[in-house]
Amino acid sequence: VYASSLYDSGVAMEQIEQLSATYYRDIITTLLARSKELARSPVRIAESIAYEQLASRMDASGEAGTQAHFLRRAFRKKLIPRSVYGEFMLRTCVRNLIHLNQRLEGAASR
Repeated sequence: VYASSLYDSGVAMEQIEQLSATYYRDIITTLLARSKELARSPVRIAESIAYEQLASRMDASGEAGTQAHFLRRAFRKKLIPRSVYGEFMLRTCVRNLIHLNQRLEGAASR
């Protein structure tokens, strides 16, 4: 889900593959460990975190959201190079994956 549009945003396939190797495996390992610890479905744990994240994004109207909106519009209107938008999207995805893994690591206390 996180990387589904990275390629279309200008991120090279090699970078997407590295992203998968570096972050996704750890996230899945942590998710399965939490599932076992909590005796809960990994799907339910992921849903819970996703709903919390969605709620927090809907409540937030900060600078990051404004910047993302501006860059997305500029990219769609071809006002910025694909490489600039791709780099922004890659950084955003990495930041989100790190945050997700941190949330999963904290899920055991819920």
